[in-house]
Amino acid sequence: MTDFFTMNPGETAAPVPPGPVLSSGSTGIRRVHRFLLWAYGEAPNLVRSAAQGDASRAAYVGEVLGNFDKVLLIHQEGQDLHMYPQVAERAPATASHVEQMLDHHRQIRERVQSIEPVRKRWMQTADAADRDVLAKGYEDVQSVLEEHLRREVTEVMPVVDRVMTETELKAMIQHGVRQHDKKFLVTYLGMILATNPPGKYSLGRFPLPLVSPTASSGAGCTASNTRRFSLDARFPKRSRLQGRGKCERVRRKAGISERALGVEGRTTAGCPGWVRRFRLRPTPTVPKHRKS
Repeated sequence: MTDFFTMNPGETAAPVPPGPVLSSGSTGIRRVHRFLLWAYGEAPNLVRSAAQGDASRAAYVGEVLGNFDKVLLIHQEGQDLHMYPQVAERAPATASHVEQMLDHHRQIRERVQSIEPVRKRWMQTADAADRDVLAKGYEDVQSVLEEHLRREVTEVMPVVDRVMTETELKAMIQHGVRQHDKKFLVTYLGMILATNPPGKYSLGRFPLPLVSPTASSGAGCTASNTRRFSLDARFPKRSRLQGRGKCERVRRKAGISERALGVEGRTTAGCPGWVRRFRLRPTPTVPKHRKS
Protein backbone atom coordinates (compact mmCIF):
# COMPACT_ATOMS: atom_id res chain seq x y z
CA MET A 1 0.00 0.00 0.00
CA THR A 2 1.39 3.41 -1.00
CA ASP A 3 2.15 5.80 1.82
CA PHE A 4 -0.22 8.79 1.76
CA PHE A 5 2.69 11.08 2.62
CA THR A 6 4.38 10.77 -0.78
CA MET A 7 5.18 13.62 -3.16
CA ASN A 8 3.27 13.74 -6.42
CA PRO A 9 5.04 14.31 -9.75
CA GLY A 10 6.02 17.96 -10.15
CA GLU A 11 6.20 18.67 -6.41
CA THR A 12 9.53 19.52 -4.80
CA ALA A 13 10.60 19.56 -1.18
CA ALA A 14 12.13 22.63 0.41
CA PRO A 15 15.95 22.58 0.58
CA VAL A 16 17.03 20.90 3.80
CA PRO A 17 19.74 22.88 5.59
CA PRO A 18 22.88 21.07 6.72
CA GLY A 19 23.29 20.02 10.30
CA PRO A 20 21.96 17.44 12.74
CA VAL A 21 18.34 16.55 13.30
CA LEU A 22 17.17 18.58 16.32
CA SER A 23 13.65 17.22 16.78
CA SER A 24 11.15 14.59 15.72
CA GLY A 25 8.51 17.04 14.55
CA SER A 26 7.78 15.01 11.40
CA THR A 27 6.66 12.04 13.46
CA GLY A 28 4.30 14.09 15.61
CA ILE A 29 2.82 15.95 12.66
CA ARG A 30 2.14 12.70 10.83
CA ARG A 31 0.10 11.47 13.81
CA VAL A 32 -2.04 14.61 13.87
CA HIS A 33 -2.42 14.62 10.09
CA ARG A 34 -3.60 10.99 10.02
CA PHE A 35 -6.33 11.92 12.48
CA LEU A 36 -7.37 14.99 10.46
CA LEU A 37 -7.32 12.97 7.25
CA TRP A 38 -9.66 10.43 8.80
CA ALA A 39 -11.90 13.00 10.51
CA TYR A 40 -12.60 15.07 7.41
CA GLY A 41 -12.89 11.96 5.28
CA GLU A 42 -15.73 10.87 7.58
CA ALA A 43 -17.36 14.31 7.95
CA PRO A 44 -19.54 14.45 4.80
CA ASN A 45 -21.08 11.03 5.39
CA LEU A 46 -21.57 11.77 9.09
CA VAL A 47 -23.65 14.77 8.08
CA ARG A 48 -25.65 12.72 5.59
CA SER A 49 -26.29 10.04 8.23
CA ALA A 50 -28.85 12.33 9.92
CA ALA A 51 -32.31 11.99 8.39
CA GLN A 52 -34.56 14.95 7.70
CA GLY A 53 -35.98 16.15 11.02
CA ASP A 54 -33.73 13.98 13.21
CA ALA A 55 -32.68 16.87 15.46
CA SER A 56 -31.06 14.61 18.04
CA ARG A 57 -28.70 13.04 15.50
CA ALA A 58 -28.01 16.40 13.84
CA ALA A 59 -27.13 17.99 17.19
CA TYR A 60 -24.79 15.13 18.09
CA VAL A 61 -23.02 15.01 14.71
CA GLY A 62 -22.80 18.80 14.62
CA GLU A 63 -21.12 18.86 18.02
CA VAL A 64 -18.58 16.25 16.90
CA LEU A 65 -17.81 18.17 13.72
CA GLY A 66 -17.48 21.37 15.72
CA ASN A 67 -14.81 19.66 17.79
CA PHE A 68 -13.03 18.56 14.61
CA ASP A 69 -13.09 22.12 13.30
CA LYS A 70 -11.75 23.49 16.56
CA VAL A 71 -8.89 20.98 16.60
CA LEU A 72 -7.99 21.80 13.00
CA LEU A 73 -8.04 25.59 13.36
CA ILE A 74 -6.14 25.60 16.67
CA HIS A 75 -3.55 23.22 15.23
CA GLN A 76 -2.94 25.50 12.28
CA GLU A 77 -2.96 28.61 14.47
CA GLY A 78 -0.22 27.06 16.60
CA GLN A 79 1.87 26.44 13.52
CA ASP A 80 1.31 29.99 12.26
CA LEU A 81 2.54 31.39 15.59
CA HIS A 82 5.16 28.91 16.78
CA MET A 83 6.54 27.12 13.73
CA TYR A 84 6.40 28.90 10.39
CA PRO A 85 7.94 32.25 11.50
CA GLN A 86 10.93 30.36 12.93
CA VAL A 87 11.31 28.20 9.81
CA ALA A 88 11.18 31.23 7.50
CA GLU A 89 13.81 33.04 9.59
CA ARG A 90 16.23 30.13 10.04
CA ALA A 91 15.88 28.56 6.58
CA PRO A 92 15.28 31.42 4.12
CA ALA A 93 15.39 29.03 1.16
CA THR A 94 12.02 27.64 2.28
CA ALA A 95 10.25 30.99 1.78
CA SER A 96 8.08 29.85 -1.14
CA HIS A 97 7.08 26.64 0.63
CA VAL A 98 6.22 28.48 3.84
CA GLU A 99 4.12 30.94 1.86
CA GLN A 100 2.29 28.03 0.20
CA MET A 101 1.55 26.34 3.52
CA LEU A 102 0.25 29.57 5.06
CA ASP A 103 -1.97 30.08 2.01
CA HIS A 104 -3.36 26.57 2.51
CA HIS A 105 -4.10 27.50 6.13
CA ARG A 106 -5.97 30.60 4.99
CA GLN A 107 -8.04 28.66 2.45
CA ILE A 108 -8.94 25.97 4.99
CA ARG A 109 -9.80 28.52 7.69
CA GLU A 110 -12.08 30.47 5.36
CA ARG A 111 -13.91 27.33 4.29
CA VAL A 112 -14.40 26.07 7.85
CA GLN A 113 -15.62 29.45 9.05
CA SER A 114 -18.01 29.81 6.12
CA ILE A 115 -19.87 26.58 6.96
CA GLU A 116 -20.00 27.17 10.73
CA PRO A 117 -23.33 29.10 10.60
CA VAL A 118 -24.83 26.32 8.45
CA ARG A 119 -23.64 23.67 10.91
CA LYS A 120 -25.12 25.48 13.91
CA ARG A 121 -28.43 26.08 12.13
CA TRP A 122 -28.63 22.46 11.00
CA MET A 123 -27.99 21.24 14.58
CA GLN A 124 -31.24 22.94 15.60
CA THR A 125 -33.44 22.30 12.56
CA ALA A 126 -32.10 19.07 11.01
CA ASP A 127 -33.24 20.54 7.70
CA ALA A 128 -32.36 18.46 4.61
CA ALA A 129 -31.31 21.51 2.57
CA ASP A 130 -28.86 22.64 5.28
CA ARG A 131 -27.62 19.06 5.59
CA ASP A 132 -26.76 18.89 1.90
CA VAL A 133 -25.04 22.29 1.94
CA LEU A 134 -23.05 21.29 5.01
CA ALA A 135 -21.97 17.95 3.53
CA LYS A 136 -20.76 19.64 0.36
CA GLY A 137 -18.99 22.26 2.47
CA TYR A 138 -17.03 19.56 4.29
CA GLU A 139 -16.17 17.94 0.98
CA ASP A 140 -14.75 21.31 -0.11
CA VAL A 141 -12.69 21.54 3.08
CA GLN A 142 -11.45 17.98 2.55
CA SER A 143 -10.26 18.68 -0.99
CA VAL A 144 -7.92 21.46 0.16
CA LEU A 145 -6.99 19.78 3.42
CA GLU A 146 -5.79 16.52 1.87
CA GLU A 147 -3.27 18.30 -0.34
CA HIS A 148 -2.08 20.41 2.57
CA LEU A 149 -1.68 17.48 4.99
CA ARG A 150 0.42 15.57 2.47
CA ARG A 151 2.61 18.42 1.23
CA GLU A 152 3.33 19.85 4.68
CA VAL A 153 4.82 16.53 5.73
CA THR A 154 6.75 15.84 2.52
CA GLU A 155 7.98 19.34 1.69
CA VAL A 156 8.37 21.29 4.94
CA MET A 157 8.71 19.01 7.96
CA PRO A 158 12.20 17.69 7.07
CA VAL A 159 13.37 21.29 7.39
CA VAL A 160 11.52 21.74 10.68
CA ASP A 161 13.34 18.73 12.10
CA ARG A 162 16.65 20.51 11.52
CA VAL A 163 15.89 24.06 12.56
CA MET A 164 13.57 23.65 15.56
CA THR A 165 14.19 21.95 18.88
CA GLU A 166 11.86 19.65 20.80
CA THR A 167 11.33 22.41 23.38
CA GLU A 168 10.14 24.82 20.70
CA LEU A 169 7.77 22.25 19.24
CA LYS A 170 6.35 21.56 22.69
CA ALA A 171 5.42 25.24 22.92
CA MET A 172 3.36 24.79 19.76
CA ILE A 173 1.64 21.74 21.24
CA GLN A 174 0.89 23.54 24.50
CA HIS A 175 -0.73 26.34 22.52
CA GLY A 176 -3.37 23.83 21.50
CA VAL A 177 -3.65 21.97 24.80
CA ARG A 178 -4.42 25.18 26.69
CA GLN A 179 -7.36 25.97 24.42
CA HIS A 180 -9.12 22.60 24.63
CA ASP A 181 -11.35 21.39 27.42
CA LYS A 182 -9.49 18.76 29.45
CA LYS A 183 -12.36 16.30 29.13
CA PHE A 184 -12.31 16.62 25.36
CA LEU A 185 -8.57 15.98 25.33
CA VAL A 186 -9.27 12.44 26.55
CA THR A 187 -11.38 11.76 23.48
CA TYR A 188 -8.93 13.57 21.20
CA LEU A 189 -6.08 11.40 22.49
CA GLY A 190 -8.14 8.31 21.78
CA MET A 191 -8.82 9.40 18.22
CA ILE A 192 -5.14 10.18 17.62
CA LEU A 193 -4.19 6.70 18.80
CA ALA A 194 -7.00 5.03 16.87
CA THR A 195 -6.02 6.57 13.56
CA ASN A 196 -2.31 5.80 13.81
CA PRO A 197 -0.42 2.52 13.53
CA PRO A 198 0.34 0.88 16.87
CA GLY A 199 3.70 1.62 18.44
CA LYS A 200 5.25 2.71 21.70
CA TYR A 201 2.25 4.98 22.28
CA SER A 202 -0.18 2.04 22.10
CA LEU A 203 -3.59 2.17 23.75
CA GLY A 204 -2.62 -0.31 26.45
CA ARG A 205 -0.89 2.49 28.37
CA PHE A 206 -4.09 4.37 29.17
CA PRO A 207 -6.50 3.66 32.03
CA LEU A 208 -9.85 4.56 30.43
CA PRO A 209 -11.48 3.50 27.15
CA LEU A 210 -10.95 6.48 24.83
CA VAL A 211 -13.80 5.61 22.50
CA SER A 212 -14.28 7.81 19.44
CA PRO A 213 -17.67 9.60 19.41
CA THR A 214 -17.77 9.54 15.63
CA ALA A 215 -18.13 5.89 14.74
CA SER A 216 -20.98 6.17 12.28
CA SER A 217 -21.75 2.49 12.67
CA GLY A 218 -22.85 3.17 16.26
CA ALA A 219 -20.07 1.06 17.74
CA GLY A 220 -18.95 1.81 21.24
CA CYS A 221 -19.60 0.78 24.81
CA THR A 222 -22.49 1.77 27.05
CA ALA A 223 -21.89 2.67 30.67
CA SER A 224 -23.59 -0.56 31.72
CA ASN A 225 -21.28 -2.59 29.50
CA THR A 226 -18.26 -0.58 30.64
CA ARG A 227 -19.05 -1.71 34.19
CA ARG A 228 -18.78 -5.33 33.06
CA PHE A 229 -15.21 -5.03 31.84
CA SER A 230 -11.81 -4.64 33.43
CA LEU A 231 -8.67 -3.35 31.73
CA ASP A 232 -5.77 -5.74 31.32
CA ALA A 233 -3.13 -3.03 30.86
CA ARG A 234 0.22 -1.96 32.22
CA PHE A 235 -0.69 0.03 35.32
CA PRO A 236 0.51 -0.07 38.93
CA LYS A 237 -1.45 -2.73 40.79
CA ARG A 238 -3.24 -0.15 42.94
CA SER A 239 -4.55 1.58 39.80
CA ARG A 240 -5.94 -1.44 37.99
CA LEU A 241 -9.64 -1.35 37.31
CA GLN A 242 -10.80 -4.68 38.62
CA GLY A 243 -14.18 -5.72 39.78
CA ARG A 244 -17.71 -4.84 38.77
CA GLY A 245 -18.50 -1.10 38.71
CA LYS A 246 -15.02 0.27 39.37
CA CYS A 247 -14.50 1.57 35.83
CA GLU A 248 -17.70 3.57 36.11
CA ARG A 249 -16.74 4.99 39.51
CA VAL A 250 -13.33 6.07 38.22
CA ARG A 251 -14.99 7.78 35.27
CA ARG A 252 -17.33 9.71 37.54
CA LYS A 253 -14.60 10.62 40.02
CA ALA A 254 -12.48 12.03 37.19
CA GLY A 255 -15.42 14.14 36.09
CA ILE A 256 -15.41 12.61 32.62
CA SER A 257 -18.87 12.31 31.10
CA GLU A 258 -20.05 9.48 28.90
CA ARG A 259 -20.46 12.04 26.12
CA ALA A 260 -16.81 13.12 26.44
CA LEU A 261 -15.74 9.50 26.09
CA GLY A 262 -18.13 8.98 23.20
CA VAL A 263 -19.83 6.05 24.93
CA GLU A 264 -23.22 7.64 25.49
CA GLY A 265 -26.08 5.45 24.42
CA ARG A 266 -23.97 2.98 22.46
CA THR A 267 -23.60 -0.78 22.40
CA THR A 268 -20.63 -3.07 22.25
CA ALA A 269 -21.87 -4.77 19.07
CA GLY A 270 -19.56 -4.15 16.13
CA CYS A 271 -16.84 -2.36 18.07
CA PRO A 272 -14.04 -1.42 15.64
CA GLY A 273 -10.76 -3.28 15.85
CA TRP A 274 -8.87 -0.49 17.58
CA VAL A 275 -11.25 -0.69 20.54
CA ARG A 276 -10.14 -4.27 21.02
CA ARG A 277 -6.55 -3.11 21.42
CA PHE A 278 -7.54 -2.10 24.95
CA ARG A 279 -7.64 -5.84 25.57
CA LEU A 280 -10.98 -5.41 27.30
CA ARG A 281 -12.23 -8.65 28.69
CA PRO A 282 -15.23 -9.61 30.78
CA THR A 283 -14.58 -9.69 34.48
CA PRO A 284 -14.77 -13.38 35.38
CA THR A 285 -17.63 -14.44 37.58
CA VAL A 286 -16.34 -15.79 40.88
CA PRO A 287 -18.60 -18.63 42.09
CA LYS A 288 -19.68 -18.58 45.70
CA HIS A 289 -18.01 -21.13 47.93
CA ARG A 290 -20.24 -24.00 48.83
CA LYS A 291 -20.46 -25.14 52.35
CA SER A 292 -18.88 -28.51 52.76
